[in-house]
Amino acid sequence: MPGLNEEREKKKRAIFDGMSPKHRQKILKKMGYENWDPFQEPRDPIDLREQKVKQMASVLFRQFIMDCEIKDYSDESIKAVKEISKGLIKDKERYKAMYDFCCWHEKTKGDSFLDDLFNISGKNITGQDIGKFKGKKEIK
Repeated sequence: MPGLNEEREKKKRAIFDGMSPKHRQKILKKMGYENWDPFQEPRDPIDLREQKVKQMASVLFRQFIMDCEIKDYSDESIKAVKEISKGLIKDKERYKAMYDFCCWHEKTKGDSFLDDLFNISGKNITGQDIGKFKGKKEIK
């Protein structure tokens, strides 16, 4: 298939020679003529959408960190915030449900029944040691 490579090289040279000097210089500086491939397949539109979602999630994450004034954030927390950001941006039901639950939980803080419920086992989400139930004992 040497004829095919020669034909491809001729087309590549013709494309390169047809460019403006400024564009040619940019290609030479960025990757070099040998590495430049004018016959690349275009990127899949799904890849482009995913890239946009990742960028939007990163912007949301940065804004979240700035708004909450968080200085030391673990890798796991960063991953979780970016994951839920992507899920909400994509309008995925799972992440919408998580968000709704968090909003509901925030509203119900101070509700005595739920406080007692969260105090039944081990540690609550604030990390306080709450091994004992602090409700009233029933007297028989």
